[in-house]
Amino acid sequence: MRAIGGFLTGAVAGAGILPGAIAISGNLPASTRLLSQIGLVFAAVVCGFLAGAAIFGRRARRLDHLAAFSAMAGAVAGGLLGAVFAIIVTGSYLSAYGTWPQGWGEQGLMILAYPAFALLGLCIGTVPGLLFGLLAGGFARLVTPAR
Repeated sequence: MRAIGGFLTGAVAGAGILPGAIAISGNLPASTRLLSQIGLVFAAVVCGFLAGAAIFGRRARRLDHLAAFSAMAGAVAGGLLGAVFAIIVTGSYLSAYGTWPQGWGEQGLMILAYPAFALLGLCIGTVPGLLFGLLAGGFARLVTPAR
């Protein structure tokens, strides 16, 4: 059941991120657009699989505090996905439309853009991840037979 839960949540995460990936990469050149969309969906599937497998693995062992555990696992996966999303989008747009700056200060700011946007994506991705993890934990609790 652990692998089934992982595949199920991975598929839901990949399908859920696809419209956002299509919308956010609409202004990119064709090759960069396709590559960023594939990267975003792949990252969502991997993060969703890991969180779902952890939630359903915990469900198989113990049911106490399952909602709290699944909310935390979802928040971690959502934060990780938000950070990866921000890095891929920032890298795609800067590689397509940005030029390497000439001054040292501007180069430093260009390099600092990646961790800054990754932290922003981490913070933004945590909230929906927490909510979806809570829903996954509720679903796992619902489908668990009485012991």
